[in-house]
Amino acid sequence: MSTTIVLPDGSTLQFDAPPTAHEAARAIGEGLARAAVAARIDGRLADLSALVPDGARFSVITPSVPEGVEIMRHSCAHIMAAAVLSLFPEAVFGIGPAIENGFYYDFELPRPLSPDDLPAIEKAMREIVSKKLPFERSEMSRGEALELFRSLGQYLKVELLEEMEEETVTVYRCGDFIDLCRGPHIPHTGRAPAFALSSIAGAYWRGDVRNRMLQRIYGFAFPDKKALKAHLRMLEEAKKRDHRKIGKEMDLFSFHEEGPGFPFFHPRGTAVLNEITAYWREEHRRAGYREIVTPTVLDCKLWHRSGHYENYADNMYFTSVDEREFALKPMNCPGAMLL
Repeated sequence: MSTTIVLPDGSTLQFDAPPTAHEAARAIGEGLARAAVAARIDGRLADLSALVPDGARFSVITPSVPEGVEIMRHSCAHIMAAAVLSLFPEAVFGIGPAIENGFYYDFELPRPLSPDDLPAIEKAMREIVSKKLPFERSEMSRGEALELFRSLGQYLKVELLEEMEEETVTVYRCGDFIDLCRGPHIPHTGRAPAFALSSIAGAYWRGDVRNRMLQRIYGFAFPDKKALKAHLRMLEEAKKRDHRKIGKEMDLFSFHEEGPGFPFFHPRGTAVLNEITAYWREEHRRAGYREIVTPTVLDCKLWHRSGHYENYADNMYFTSVDEREFALKPMNCPGAMLL
C-alpha cells in the first residue's frame, strides 16, 4: 500500500510503504538527510528512525533551528551519563536536560567529584562519540519499566515512574546506559555536538531541599567547534571584566569566608552604592512610584504558592525557625503582592 507524506510547502512525496524519517529526508535531498538530527511528524518531534504514516505532515529538524540544537544538547547529556557510568558503575542517575548553551546531569556517585575529574569524563565521552553508538528507543509498559530500573538499582528513576500516570513509557539505550526519556535523540553518538564540560555543583533531587543532595555536572554544547570556541572565548573575555575582580582592584569591596558571596563595601564602594541608590530612588519618584519595604526572610509556604520553591530551590537559601521552614527571598514580587 503506497504512502503519501506532505512537506512544509504543501508538496507531497510518494513511497511504496511508510518510510522512516531518515528515508523521507533522503528522498528530499542527501544533504538534508546528512544534516538531519530529528524530524517533526504531524507536529510531533520524532527520531529519524520513526516511521512516517500515510498522510502525515513531515519536516526535517537540523542544527540550524532551536529544536535541533536542543535535541543535540539533550543527547549530549545522555552521552555524558554513559561516560560517567563507564567510570562509576555504581552511579545512580537523576535527570539530564538540555539548558541554555549546554546541558547538565545529576548523579549520586560513590565519592565527591572535583574539577580534576572533568577531563577523564570528557575523554570517556569522546570515546563514546567515536564509536557512533546508536540511540535506541523502546516503548514498554510502566510496569516493565519499573521492573527494569529496579533491576538496575536506579531508584530515582523508579520514583519518577511511580508518580507517572502514563501506562506506556519510552526508554533510550546508549551503549550500556539506559534512561527513562521521551526523546527524541540524534541517531547515533557520532552526531554529537561540539562540547566541553564546565563545572560541578550540588543539586537537591527534584529541587527540594528536603531531598538528598546530588552532584550536577554542567557542560557546554554547540552545533560546531567554531560556535563552541566562540562561546568559550566570550567567557574568557567576561572573566577579564568580572566585577568581583575589578571591584577589588578599585578598592570598592572585598569578600571574606565569613560571608561567602556577600560583598563587604569599603568607603569608596559605599559611596558608589549610595549614589546609585539615590539615582534609582529619584528616577522612580519622578515616575510616580512609591517605595515599600518587605521582609527579607519569609515562610516557605509563600514560595510554594509563588512557584519559586519548585523551580528555583537549588538557587535559594533556607533556614528553620521554631520548626517552620523559611527562605531568603529570591525576589520581591510575592512579598509585595502580600502587602
